[in-house]
Amino acid sequence: MSGTDPRQLDAPQLRALVMTDLCGYTALVEKLGDAAAADVLREHDRLVLGLQRRWHGQLIDRSDGLLLLFERPVDGLGFALDFTRGLQELAPALKLDLKARVGLHVGEVLTWRNEQDAISVGAKPLEVEGLAKPIAARLMALARPGQILLSAVAESLTRRGAGAHGKELQWKSHGFWHFKGVAKAQEVFEVGEPGLMPSRRPPGSAKARRVLPFWRRSGWLVAEGALVLLIAMTGWLMTRPTLAFAERDWVVVADLQNRTGDGLLDDSLMQAFLVALQQSRYVNVVSPLKVHEIVQRMRLDPARQVDRKLAGEIAVRQGAQVVLVPVVSEIGDRVQVAVEVVDPASGATLLTVSKEGVGIGSVLPSVDAAIASLRDGLGETLESIRRDSTPLPQVTTSSLEALKAYALGQKARATRQCRPALAYYKQAVELDPKFALAHVGMAFCYEIFVETAHAQSELDAAMGLQTHLPKREQLYVQSWKSRFDGDSQTATERLRVLIHLFPDDYEALSQYVWLTLSQADYVEAEKSARQSLNEHNPERGDILSYLGRAQLALGRLDAALKSFQESEQIRGSGAGSQSALVAAASGDDQRALRELSEATSGRVVTSSQAVAMINLAVQRQCAQCAEKIIEDRLADYAQDPDSFIPRLYRFMRLSVRGSVGNQSDAAALQHYIAQARRDVTDGLPGDREDNVYLLLAAYYLLQRSHPQQASQVLMDQVVALGTRSKNATVAALVNVVRAQQMLIEQRPDQALALLDHWGDQPNLLQADVVRHAAYLATGRSQDALATERKLAAALPLAYGEVAGSFALQPLNVADVMAMRGEAVPR
Repeated sequence: MSGTDPRQLDAPQLRALVMTDLCGYTALVEKLGDAAAADVLREHDRLVLGLQRRWHGQLIDRSDGLLLLFERPVDGLGFALDFTRGLQELAPALKLDLKARVGLHVGEVLTWRNEQDAISVGAKPLEVEGLAKPIAARLMALARPGQILLSAVAESLTRRGAGAHGKELQWKSHGFWHFKGVAKAQEVFEVGEPGLMPSRRPPGSAKARRVLPFWRRSGWLVAEGALVLLIAMTGWLMTRPTLAFAERDWVVVADLQNRTGDGLLDDSLMQAFLVALQQSRYVNVVSPLKVHEIVQRMRLDPARQVDRKLAGEIAVRQGAQVVLVPVVSEIGDRVQVAVEVVDPASGATLLTVSKEGVGIGSVLPSVDAAIASLRDGLGETLESIRRDSTPLPQVTTSSLEALKAYALGQKARATRQCRPALAYYKQAVELDPKFALAHVGMAFCYEIFVETAHAQSELDAAMGLQTHLPKREQLYVQSWKSRFDGDSQTATERLRVLIHLFPDDYEALSQYVWLTLSQADYVEAEKSARQSLNEHNPERGDILSYLGRAQLALGRLDAALKSFQESEQIRGSGAGSQSALVAAASGDDQRALRELSEATSGRVVTSSQAVAMINLAVQRQCAQCAEKIIEDRLADYAQDPDSFIPRLYRFMRLSVRGSVGNQSDAAALQHYIAQARRDVTDGLPGDREDNVYLLLAAYYLLQRSHPQQASQVLMDQVVALGTRSKNATVAALVNVVRAQQMLIEQRPDQALALLDHWGDQPNLLQADVVRHAAYLATGRSQDALATERKLAAALPLAYGEVAGSFALQPLNVADVMAMRGEAVPR
């Protein structure tokens, strides 16, 4: 440029350009008049000035439209979002519908400053030119009112720069467009906050035309479809590999390929595929939780998309027969849903099924139809498909927004993040109150948080919507409801049916193993746990923990140690805290204490670890140590002293004082029993079984420590509450209490007859303690000696018994140590 040119041209600079246009401003002036319209424009300018300063923008041009430059693309995005929201917030006060079109592009611009003389007669201080400017202008002109449109380069830079905040926004591609005056087609994106963006394809104009391949233009569609089908079928028939799929073979589902550009379909349709496929009893699906676990084990980014290639690698690791690749695409006004069946070893496509419908509202019926065709192609009978195929809108929701919220909740839950999962489930229920699966998800999270009342409420809501649940979830919810109602036996039976019909439902299997373990059926717990230990099980760490408990109770210490160590390796935290139980059960309390101390050092102590520490203190005959642990745990619940866990610790404190500290307090026990009775009758239904167990255990302590206070009348009242329970261990403890009362009344023969009639199933250690006392009272010294030896060797059972949420474990340990002659005499 010559030195005589009055304009000083700056070097080209990469900048983000934001262009806006206040919609309907001319009509606004005509409606309000010049003065009132000027007031509106001043409010608009105040908003712009504040946002310009906040986001460090350089204002180039201002009227009812704006041109601003930003050094950082993410600042341009921040301005655009706040400007759109600010107009919406300003509109009610002005009683107007204020919306703007916004275009955002990133590219090189040339700038120069005008001379002061030119500025004084109306020129702008700074001029901007370059190809980036007309692209930003075309994006702005293309946008609908209230819509923010971005170029592909702007979308890439702003989405990356927005970080975590970007995940809260909705991003949507509207395909490629030809802009007048711009040679190369541009991909156009929309961004906005959920609920504030139109989320609709722009209408186009003479200056902006959407790119359509020639085969999607009118006249080519029918011929193209027939030709492609003929070529594809010929090639497929000539080259297809053999599809060998048998009943109960495993599949890995890759992440959905969404080719429509509509972000609403990303998670919602993926969830729809899973729900539809998991209705089948023929196909076993590797769970999303297991897929997430494998991705982490492969040292990949957990947020990485599970594409066709990665899904194939996961399938090979898991021994899955095929990979399923769901695809959704848009052809004109029709939306097509397809599923590719892929050989994980070769990557070859073995089978493709597809269904299509008109508009986005057709996608759920299309998924149903596509999955039915898929199951048929994999070899499932038509009768089975008809039997196990409830339409998706019925067993999920007809609202794609609600389904997406639920899908995001499932994703968070799969990574064990229940707080965000709960928020997503709540959003899904707000969008569709009859979304039964979302109520189940909320109940699950509330139970994790030990918010039993809320869990019960959501479970009741799901029970009221059973016809809106898939069959397996119906069985799961019915079992869960039985457990909440105190009927563990029915809950266990329903879970047994569920895992027989759907053996890939490892969450149900985990619940079944725990229930059998808590009902002291250690043989069944070990058997069912072993049957579920395969590489497809995402609950494997928990199952191994339960298996170790069962093996511990059965006295198989080496097997228990191996199971605990494998569990700790999978879980990756608290290593040694379970293995310490084996050391304790073998009598090596010093090694157990050392291992447990190392496992909990610098970590939050869990309830099961705290109970193990209390038991170890009892084993070491240190009542003061046990009470100190209990007091520390009670302090953690100072804000919620009446919930179940602190009541459990208070019972353990009474147990320790009576059995180890030799300081049993009759008044304290009677006070606890009175409160426990109220908890049973007035407490939450979901806590009833554990409350009844605590009540019976407290009365049993009173019988042992203060038999003169244990009246027949009080026992009848306590037992009456216990006999209503259908829990096997509660029924067993009722018989222990009755037998102990017979001993107090000097009827040892009747006590033995009752215990012998009941047998040893469930196997409660305290039944043998009462049996030993009865043998002594009847003079059967040899039987008493044999029972004493049995109890002296029962330290593994003392640590393995989990009935009543571990309530009697400290007493069990104290009694075993007494039989060994190693405890302070009571």
